Amino acid sequence: RANNLTRAPFKVNVDKSLFTADEIFGEFGDGEMGNVFSQSEEDILRQILEKSKVRNRRQLEFLAGVKQVPGARLKFTLHPYFGFLFTVAGEKMNHYIWELLNSHATYIWSLDKGGEAMARQYRRVEDAINQVRNSGRDTYKQAWRSSHIDQDLVFHVIHHEDANSPLLDGFVKWRHRVGELLL
Repeated sequence: RANNLTRAPFKVNVDKSLFTADEIFGEFGDGEMGNVFSQSEEDILRQILEKSKVRNRRQLEFLAGVKQVPGARLKFTLHPYFGFLFTVAGEKMNHYIWELLNSHATYIWSLDKGGEAMARQYRRVEDAINQVRNSGRDTYKQAWRSSHIDQDLVFHVIHHEDANSPLLDGFVKWRHRVGELLL
């Protein structure tokens, strides 16, 4: 069932983009029994990485190993593409890192730690992901750069450069850029 998460068509509530393991199994529709094996979010990630050929495997493994905010759970997105939202605590900010399965870029939204409560921050990032889903990634990035949306969020896109290069290890550059942002 975990492997089917990445390819099944989902009927997704338009106001919701982030799901826990229990919620994601509930999206299968009538006749399904939910999270019958009590799989954690980490179990699902591990299962997908073990059983599927994943273009951005190293990025996902790295993000899974980064220290999450205490009490934060890995979340999933289903639409427009299956992805993972990692929540990482920096010194001054909480970072919400969205990595789509087999993608070419990592999206990071950052919010002050001393600001809103964690639940409000999740809702704020979910709103941003909804905007990406509704308008498209390029349109969202352009609107943010033009100061038309989400100016209360610090936003970065890190492309997976040289991912297929036999001479350069693009992962090292990607990891360095992510590390610079997680302050």
